[in-house]
Order: sequence, then C-alpha cells, then structure tokens
Amino acid sequence: MKDYQTVKYAWLAAFIERLEEEWPGFASTVVQKDMATARTMHAYLNTPGSTVYGFAPDVPEKLPLSEPPRTPKTSIKGL
Repeated sequence: MKDYQTVKYAWLAAFIERLEEEWPGFASTVVQKDMATARTMHAYLNTPGSTVYGFAPDVPEKLPLSEPPRTPKTSIKGL
C-alpha cells in the first residue's frame, strides 16, 4: 500500500481538482490544505480503532461534489 502521506495528499489534490472544475480559479486561491483522517481522529480524540470515517486507499477517477440522500422505498411504507 502507498505511504499514508502520499495517499492523503492525493485525496487533497483530487478534491481541489474537482472544485476547480466547478469553479475555475479555485485552486489558485488555496494557500493551505490539510485533511483529517481516521489517524487524525485517533491522535486527537483517541477514537477506538482509529475510526470515524477514514478514506479509501485509492482516489477515484472523478469525485462527485455530493450525492443526494436516498431512502430505500421499502423503508417507508405507503410513500
């Protein structure tokens, strides 16, 4: 597996790249970047197993800005 810092900064770059697609010029305004990971949560909050959400080890081709919430049709009867 890739080095932790390499993966973390690849995710940051992917986020900025995706935002740049939506708002040209965004990337040039970024002066500092960082992101909290499960390892961060463990270091600062001592979370069990270093978990809160974490991040996937591989960066996808293109990141969505957001996904709309979905509710399974079977979970709410009559709707």
